[in-house]
Amino acid sequence: MREFAARAFLDNELKVAGLEQETVKALCSHPPQNRYLVSSFLPEVLAAIGELDPALPLGYLCATDEELGEWRQRKVQWVIPSLELADRELIESVHAAGKKSWFGRSRTGNA
Repeated sequence: MREFAARAFLDNELKVAGLEQETVKALCSHPPQNRYLVSSFLPEVLAAIGELDPALPLGYLCATDEELGEWRQRKVQWVIPSLELADRELIESVHAAGKKSWFGRSRTGNA
């Protein structure tokens, strides 16, 4: 984070649980100067990060219809569906709810 904090949009994706405290500590020690977020497919990881530091921007990654159906229940600022799930209706709904979005890759990396 030290190297890129001043010049890049950082998507700090957590793929496993257990790194929440280290991630918050690293972001506090080297706060990004531009836009950034902490993202995950794992709702429990996002909830833990939100409890540790409610000011950190969070992004919910969605690769399945089931995950996508839960975005409204997540306390996140970003909804990041895989490309194959994203459509105009979804993006308009996300923005109408006051959240931001962009298209992510699928978990398999095929999209």
